[in-house]
Amino acid sequence: MQRTIKIGALGAALAIGGMLAFSGQAMADSVTMTYDGMSPSTAVRIQTKVTGSSQTINTTTGLFTFSNVSGPIDTYDDAKVVSFCIDLADGISGAGPYTWEVQSLAGSPNPTAGPMEAQKANDLARLLGGAITSGVLNDARNLAASEKYALQLAVWEVVSETDNAAGYDVRTGDTKFTNVSHSILNQANVYLGEIATATAMTGLVGLTSGTTQDYVAQVVPIPAAAWLFGSALFGMAGVGYRRGRRV
Repeated sequence: MQRTIKIGALGAALAIGGMLAFSGQAMADSVTMTYDGMSPSTAVRIQTKVTGSSQTINTTTGLFTFSNVSGPIDTYDDAKVVSFCIDLADGISGAGPYTWEVQSLAGSPNPTAGPMEAQKANDLARLLGGAITSGVLNDARNLAASEKYALQLAVWEVVSETDNAAGYDVRTGDTKFTNVSHSILNQANVYLGEIATATAMTGLVGLTSGTTQDYVAQVVPIPAAAWLFGSALFGMAGVGYRRGRRV
């Protein structure tokens, strides 16, 4: 019976290791991508205190597109990715390629503009889950142009708003947006208003860099076979443990 207990312990270790190999590997990895630009994009002016002092940023909002992706994140159409920026303290210029470290969403963006921590990470996951109902971040490419503009504004609002009393509103607080159409601002606030009831998008991580903008990404889904393998080994471990206790 002692041998059975050892097999059970081994089974548990293999089960844990098998699943963590899929779920934890991404956090120890990096992602390299070529930046293809924002498509579509439109101008926006941002006032924010995300770095501690008040600043005005004239930039564009829209959907960030990448290709030649290498790393443990979900892609479409032969290594392409779309994403939203979570870092108002940095920019991106030129095609690259660029390399980012994969971090937990709560631990992103890099310290200049972050980290956002757990509550904002949860809010961001709900924001994206409510706006992209398929639960797949890359499906943001199927949104209408105005929705892409609005969703990026909403992402920046969640990550960068430092006035907790103001709540999430793209027109008020320490982070606010002007020089963009009222319809886009209204749509951004619609997305923000759905956070409380939306289903959170799963598998989200941050792509962080000390030299360029940080982004949100989605890790490659864990294969069903891996979960079945892990579950089976847990079952074997449990049987061995119960048999061992009867000795």
